Amino acid sequence: MKKIKLDENFPPAFLTLFQNELIDASSVYLQNISGAGDDLVYKICQEEKRALVTFDLDFANIIRYPAHETEGIIVCRIRRKINLDYIRMLCLTLVKVISENDLSGKLFIVEGKKVRIRKSDGSE
Repeated sequence: MKKIKLDENFPPAFLTLFQNELIDASSVYLQNISGAGDDLVYKICQEEKRALVTFDLDFANIIRYPAHETEGIIVCRIRRKINLDYIRMLCLTLVKVISENDLSGKLFIVEGKKVRIRKSDGSE
């Protein structure tokens, strides 16, 4: 079973979308670490062996947050105003990305329905 942690951009109610697809989904809200620094969230995901799912573009910095040292990082690039319907659509895209890919050691950039994957060797 794949394990992910949703960052604070995802309301906790969306956990069930992932759990219904047999993805072990947790949230920074469940651990009361919403608002924690990026370094702490990164470290906790490493310790728990969970891929991080976030809107925070800082996690796309492979020097500061090397994906090859994680179970994967998925960064969602948002270029429009978001609402709950948009987040729901994004979560359905994410379920597909998570279910169909080996996340470990990779950085995924998700923009709408477009997905780019940067592997640990730096290739896309």
